[in-house]
Amino acid sequence: ALFARCGLEVVRSHDPAALEGAHAVLWRHATPLTSEAFGPSADALLLHDLAAAPAGVEQELLVRFQSAIARQANKRTYALMAVLAAAKVRNLWLRLQELLD
Repeated sequence: ALFARCGLEVVRSHDPAALEGAHAVLWRHATPLTSEAFGPSADALLLHDLAAAPAGVEQELLVRFQSAIARQANKRTYALMAVLAAAKVRNLWLRLQELLD
């Protein structure tokens, strides 16, 4: 909740210094992710926010889950492209339905 409040203030102010402060607060209170926390389990999955500072995640974990992180980043890109297209093109869903019929 502390970071959410800091993040909201950053969005409102568009202040780069405030953004640095919000990241500092987040990483001061965050628990670092280590390979010991994940252990040898093949069932574990790391979903890492690529915009986050990598200081909170061990390099070994980033390499271990590299393909999952790349897939997540690709999906995020396509989702953003879809949102932008929907915002720019009027009645996009109906026009796509017409193409498919």
